[in-house]
Amino acid sequence: MAGTPGKARALQRTIELSSSANFEIVVVHVDEEIPSFTDQVQHETEAYAQEFLARHVLGAPQAQLEMRMGVPASEVLGAVESLKADLVAVGWPHTTEPGRGAVAREILDRSPVPVLLVALT
Repeated sequence: MAGTPGKARALQRTIELSSSANFEIVVVHVDEEIPSFTDQVQHETEAYAQEFLARHVLGAPQAQLEMRMGVPASEVLGAVESLKADLVAVGWPHTTEPGRGAVAREILDRSPVPVLLVALT
């Protein structure tokens, strides 16, 4: 999540829908490089995960955070496979501008499970 208000709202709506359906929720957060929040990943990752869940995953106390580093679409699809997910929800930017929605498009093209597109407003 890049931290925009639209992405935060989309994540919250997805969490609300998923919680009401009693889905197990795993949020996959991908950074392409070591996050700037840390200089000692091994010590600060758990604190970051707790803060992220408290801030962005309200209403789903059993939700988990899967933090990965690498290419976003590949890492999300890797998580889908390793977690044996039944569904993946992805933010959709509501635009056809070049370069926008590239991660969502790749996940749509390659996902072995159904993809729920969540509008980013």
